[in-house]
Amino acid sequence: MEKLLKELDEIYEECKEDNWDCEDGRGISIVSLNYAREFTYSLGKMRKPKALPFSTGMMGLSWHFNRNDFIITLLFSADGHISYSMIAPNIDDYGNISYSRHNIIFLIKKIKDILKIMEK
Repeated sequence: MEKLLKELDEIYEECKEDNWDCEDGRGISIVSLNYAREFTYSLGKMRKPKALPFSTGMMGLSWHFNRNDFIITLLFSADGHISYSMIAPNIDDYGNISYSRHNIIFLIKKIKDILKIMEK
């Protein structure tokens, strides 16, 4: 978990200013970083995602697997929402939900279910 938290912090430092991507990308919000960090603590011992900056000013977490048909991406907005996309065989789930304990539990369960499928 410490490695992922460090990765989030490093990305924030590199991408907190506007135009960090040389394509007019918005700087990553400290609020978005903090939501991503808080979510990271909820992952426990499950497989850790990769931290990614998005040009919308949001911090993201993404699980990519060797197989292209398994992708999970979460984006944390400064206004307290999580946009998610989960793609796996027979699963194409996406949405935008408020950042709450209930929704964190909801997303963790969905991620764990996809990880179980992936491991088969």
